[in-house]
Amino acid sequence: MELNAREQEILIPLEEPPVLTVLDPDRIQLGVILDDLNLEDYQLVYQHSNTLPLRMKAIERMVNAGDERSQEILVGALEDPHWTIRRSAISGIDWNTDPLKEKLIAIATSDLHSLVRADAIYAISDLEDKRFISALGEGINQTDAYPVVAASIRGLHVLDPDMAIQQIKAIESDSNSDIVSAIST
Repeated sequence: MELNAREQEILIPLEEPPVLTVLDPDRIQLGVILDDLNLEDYQLVYQHSNTLPLRMKAIERMVNAGDERSQEILVGALEDPHWTIRRSAISGIDWNTDPLKEKLIAIATSDLHSLVRADAIYAISDLEDKRFISALGEGINQTDAYPVVAASIRGLHVLDPDMAIQQIKAIESDSNSDIVSAIST
């Protein structure tokens, strides 16, 4: 079949309807593809697709869904090999259960990508749980990436302003804009 018109309908005869049809999964076509997918379709896309653009779109759709299945998928996405997926998943999870809080601490201290660690630290500070002060303090040092240090400063300022001031003294001569901005808040 040749595509040669501005708008064209494609009919593919099938014995039974497919569960899900995705046109141009790699998003390389020069054109606009209007996906008419509902939340359940996006959940299927994330679980069965191997292309980053589709999986990111699915995660973005589930972040604000608030349903139990989306939450389960987002928690599973924390183990995704691609850092942008892990980073997006952090923003959509309800972190108010203790097992999830422990997972969040693990991400904040050991994820391989600094922006994922920084987002986890921001999520920790949003919980306002003083049990995690020491984890935030660990991020304020001379070796971590600037986004991690900045997130740690802001988070520690929320949970323990006095400790934040003490920790900042070790890096107050740093001129990076992320650090300067975090210290000035």
